This record gives sequence, structure tokens and C-alpha cells, in this order.
Amino acid sequence: MFGINPLMMTVTRIPAITKLNPADKAAGVTLSNDDLTASASTAAFSVRGTVSKSSGKWCFECTFDAIATNTGCGLANSTYSVTATPGGTTNSIILRANGQIVRSSVIGNLGVAFAAGDRALIALDRDAGTVWLGRNGIWDGDPAAGTGGYAAPASALFPLVSPSGTAAFGQITANFGDGFLYPIPSGFLAWG
Repeated sequence: MFGINPLMMTVTRIPAITKLNPADKAAGVTLSNDDLTASASTAAFSVRGTVSKSSGKWCFECTFDAIATNTGCGLANSTYSVTATPGGTTNSIILRANGQIVRSSVIGNLGVAFAAGDRALIALDRDAGTVWLGRNGIWDGDPAAGTGGYAAPASALFPLVSPSGTAAFGQITANFGDGFLYPIPSGFLAWG
């Protein structure tokens, strides 16, 4: 994110304020990297971000550092339990490492699995109630045009990172706006 100093008319980099929330995570999730990286060593599930969005168009990305069965990145409202399966109810939507998009059940598939180092892309139009998910710069739909996408969970939404499943353990690093690898869709802002 950037700000402008009106006295000097220069662009100043403003660091993202959203982190992964150490007070809102499953017990088996460990945070590092200034609370931007989540890993698991037990059958944990998820960690919610610190900042929710209730209006506007926002995006963030997650790097899949190490892959596990249900490693994923998405969105959840405050009702979602971080110890429940991500995407297991209508309170969350997640893009899993196997390419599945899950909200209560599998509702979509990118058609390709993630490998270590791949980036999950999350775009939310909270006003329209739509979320788009993608991998390595390729979206499932077109967030800028408002086409495709999936119904977003109700209420204000938080970033959701799930480094593990029931028997395998992974690691994900979230990026809420500190130099995205892929371009932000037109009309959207970094989560911040």
C-alpha cells in the first residue's frame, strides 16, 4: 500500500496492517514471520486474519510454502470455528491445495493442484457478495469485470488460512498488501 505526503509530494510505502491472529487460531497452528506465516504440526485447522471487511472490493494472496491434504486459503466470517474443516459450512469458503473450491461442499475446481511456491489469489467484492479465487495469476472468473465468482459467506469477512488437514501438515504465508506477485484486479484494493 502507498500513501502520498502532500508536503513533499512523494510516494511512501505503508505496510499492511492485517496479520494472522494469534488469538484466533486452532491450538496446533503455529505463527511466525511477524504473524504472516502459519504452519501446523498436528491435526489443527485454521487461523483467521486480524482485519475483516464489510464493504468494498479487496484482495490478498497466499503462498503455499508446504502442501498438506487440506492446505488452503480463503475467507470466513466470525461464526466459523477455526477448529472446523475449512469450507465445511456456509461460514467459510476456501481454495484447497488440490484446486477444489469448497463452501459447504465442493462448488468449483481450478482443475490443477498447487505445488509448493504457488500463490492462491483471493478477491472479495463485499458489496456484491461475490468472491473470486485463483492460482498464479489465473482467476476462476473475472473479478475486474464482476463475472463468474462464488457467493461469499454472510457478514464481515476475515482472511482464513488453513495449514493442515487431519493427517498431513503444511505451511502458508499470507500477503495482505506488501508487494503482490500478481496484479490486483482493476477496481480492487489490497486487503491492507
